[in-house]
Amino acid sequence: MNSEIPQGDFQPRPCRLAEIRGAGTPVSFQFTAAERDALAAHFGALSVKRASAEFLISPFRKSGLKVTGRVKADVTQACVITLEPVNGHIEELVDRRFHPEKAQVLAEIAVDPDAEDPPEDFSGSLDLTQIAVEHLTLGLDPYPRAEGAELSTQTAGEEPEIRKQSPFAVLKSLKGAD
Repeated sequence: MNSEIPQGDFQPRPCRLAEIRGAGTPVSFQFTAAERDALAAHFGALSVKRASAEFLISPFRKSGLKVTGRVKADVTQACVITLEPVNGHIEELVDRRFHPEKAQVLAEIAVDPDAEDPPEDFSGSLDLTQIAVEHLTLGLDPYPRAEGAELSTQTAGEEPEIRKQSPFAVLKSLKGAD
């Protein structure tokens, strides 16, 4: 999986602070076939059958934005053991805040490990596609396994291991040999 999200492979879906109304603006989209192919390449997956995002964009502290919603995708990955296709479903919740004056906002937030994450910095415009791809990436199974696939500890051409004595049993037998 690539850590960099390729910019040119995805249609930007910008969201500007000036476009957001008081109670929030709903935004939803489906990824195109070309974008799903780019997602599969980014994930290192065999294919992405469906991918979508549903967001509610609302104002946050006068000059910031809050993005909530969910992203979904149906992905086919290769089993890490057998390389057989494994179908999977990604469904991730999104809850992020963005503010242009990050330093000022961070100074106002008390550090609490159980509290929500502090707002991220932004310059007045967000790419919702980028947010969706990031969350889909986080929801991807890093080690997909086909049903019934098990990892064998035996290598090719090696005889099955006969139960060995514990090291302590060997030491005990040496002590008794004196």
